Amino acid sequence: NALNIAYVVTSSSDFQETLQRVIAGLNNAGFSERDCRAKDFDVLGVENTERQEPKQKTLFPEPQIGDDDFPQVDTDVIRERLAKTLPKGGVTGDINEDELFVDALKQAEEFDAAIAETEKSVLGVVAPEVREYMNVFPMNGKYAEEASALRLPQFVIKAPMSIFSDDEMELLTHGRLLEGFSLRDKDTKIDFSSVDAEIARVDVEDANEAPKAWNLVGAENQVYKQWFNSLPHEHRLNQCKKIILENLSKINEINDHDLMAYIRRVVDALDTEQQEDLQRSPLLYGSKIKKKIEALMSAHAESKFNLWVEQGVIKCQPEYAFKGAITPVKSTSDFPRSLYTHEEEMNGLERDVVWQLSGLPNIKWWHRNISRTGFNINGYVNAYPDIIACTENGIILMIEPKGDHLIESSESIHKANVGSVWAAKAGEMYRYYMVFKNKDLKINGAVQFDRFMEIVKGL
Repeated sequence: NALNIAYVVTSSSDFQETLQRVIAGLNNAGFSERDCRAKDFDVLGVENTERQEPKQKTLFPEPQIGDDDFPQVDTDVIRERLAKTLPKGGVTGDINEDELFVDALKQAEEFDAAIAETEKSVLGVVAPEVREYMNVFPMNGKYAEEASALRLPQFVIKAPMSIFSDDEMELLTHGRLLEGFSLRDKDTKIDFSSVDAEIARVDVEDANEAPKAWNLVGAENQVYKQWFNSLPHEHRLNQCKKIILENLSKINEINDHDLMAYIRRVVDALDTEQQEDLQRSPLLYGSKIKKKIEALMSAHAESKFNLWVEQGVIKCQPEYAFKGAITPVKSTSDFPRSLYTHEEEMNGLERDVVWQLSGLPNIKWWHRNISRTGFNINGYVNAYPDIIACTENGIILMIEPKGDHLIESSESIHKANVGSVWAAKAGEMYRYYMVFKNKDLKINGAVQFDRFMEIVKGL
């Protein structure tokens, strides 16, 4: 992009010295040496193949003793050289035909390609002095070429209108799904009954025992309530509202005015005893309010996601590329056919899944996807499949093993739903499975372990 290119044209008796000063200045401004490209020209694009000593006049005469620090420029010499260099009639023609401009564009494209290649590796953003302490594992050579060319589908949506393009797609984000969300019409039904248990006393009942914590209820709690009640009531409530607002203002999708109005509605709806408890523990009440708001936001995002999927607003297209190397904190090389020379360490059920997969003749390779840094299915919740596998005929499996204790977790249900929608939109070469050891969730996207293995054997 030509907008990313800037020129510094200097005319100096010592070009290289001037150039180094310019680059040093750019370095101080935050640019690295890799961001600067230099070429020595005489005047306006006439390249010097050999440096020649000036014969008679010079652009910058040698300063005499007592001269100012800035040498005087001989404008007659500049004018004379410009007259010889410029075409008759002045500067004409297409800028894209200018040798310097074309060369700069070529160098910019090469540089952008080099940056893109660097960013494929996790090391591209790591300081050199840190790299030597990291475990770096590249792709296995026999899978590297194929896996590097693979682009995993992700959800995309049309980008907002801009002066550059009106038909670009961008990755779907939670922020896009929350467009139009407001707390003004949302309910304030929040269960604060568990907050009262947050005050306790620590005491030693027996000299031979360690101190124990006791929940304060009834008359004991009244002592604290009476102390708080000694302060002006409205003042205490307003301060509590401000404290809660300060802790909830980090929710970027909601402006503070809307947020404060909702907090007021919640606090004003509390009964007298709850308001007294609020004054004692505003952060605990704030935590409850935050969970309520997050639930409202999640419901809005889920509804918008399902609507846009049905309307075709959200699409699925190839986006994610595997990194050239991974840097897990803990790693394992216990199982064959891994995509990388080492993979991130796994828990019990994950190891069971990989152990079975790696023994199947139709599985080409598998990879332990690193949460938060690896591939994610970007729906109204982000699902990071724990294991990604590829069959011999090119089918990609997204596998998320879950302990049976999480079978009724709302998060698991949402991820299974998003995963099944993703698989349907990604195409017939992609599958998503949330795998439970012994139980069957009986919803799309979730399957019991033995049933999962039976399915995979036939792919």
